Amino acid sequence: MLENFFHELNQIHFNGTLPLPELEWNSRLSSTAGRFCPGSRNPLRPRRPKIEIASYLKSLKEGSLHIRDTVLHEMIHYYLWHQGRPCGHTEEFHAIMKKVGAKRWNPVPKDRPIKHWYE
Repeated sequence: MLENFFHELNQIHFNGTLPLPELEWNSRLSSTAGRFCPGSRNPLRPRRPKIEIASYLKSLKEGSLHIRDTVLHEMIHYYLWHQGRPCGHTEEFHAIMKKVGAKRWNPVPKDRPIKHWYE
């Protein structure tokens, strides 16, 4: 599923220019829907970039829509990193996000039980 979304979005929004990164489900992500982990360009310690998507999104009623949007959001980070540009939530990031129609925040964060109550 993640790879299919990546290839589709890569063609639509990035003209197929992005190489396939590592794509993983992450069951530990609970306060965010996804994250981009930059790779290493160091020839002595090369590491592929990685996009991780929160696995809780799969269980949502319209999960595939949220997954697709999250993949697109993380792909913008990846695109900027791939271009050698700052890949955080910069003005350039927001301009691309607006152009491609991605969301800044996932509207369905996973609820977590309260561990501690302070008085």
